[in-house]
Amino acid sequence: MVVDYFFKHAQIEKQAVQSVFTLKKVLRKYATYELERACEDVLRATKRPTVSLIKTILKNNQKRTVESQSEQSTDQVNKDYGFTRGANYYGGQSHDE
Repeated sequence: MVVDYFFKHAQIEKQAVQSVFTLKKVLRKYATYELERACEDVLRATKRPTVSLIKTILKNNQKRTVESQSEQSTDQVNKDYGFTRGANYYGGQSHDE
């Protein structure tokens, strides 16, 4: 869809080809599904998609992914080290003698 837009609305065909090659270069850094998702997001957000908008969305999505992964790993670490001393340490048994 985005590539079609580039070719339909470019004043010169060379501009569209340059945009497509720029998107192809973006695939070196990002996965195909990430690029497709970013293109879908751009099309939902604006009627005039640009390569810079797609790159921005890719960067933001990558930041969100990294942040959510770090939160998940932090949660896992916190769950692994809950109560380590046990009930006896905190007075879990009665002291009647």
